[in-house]
Amino acid sequence: AGIAYHAEDGTVFVGKWHNNIPTGEGSAFDRDGNLIYTGMWQNGKRHGHGTEYSPDGGIVFEGEWREDSYFEGTLY
Repeated sequence: AGIAYHAEDGTVFVGKWHNNIPTGEGSAFDRDGNLIYTGMWQNGKRHGHGTEYSPDGGIVFEGEWREDSYFEGTLY
């Protein structure tokens, strides 16, 4: 079971976090409830394997992230 965390921009994070910072496996949803990312986090940034989604549910990027940026994978 995860814990919900609400960011200042309205993003909702559900997953593991430490000291109010997403760390570990989790998912982020925009303020309208659309899934925008699911995967690994480190210190509040997407880091490790994860998938980014567009608001309509299509995949934008799937693969490895480093410090909140695409690292290696498939950009759709």
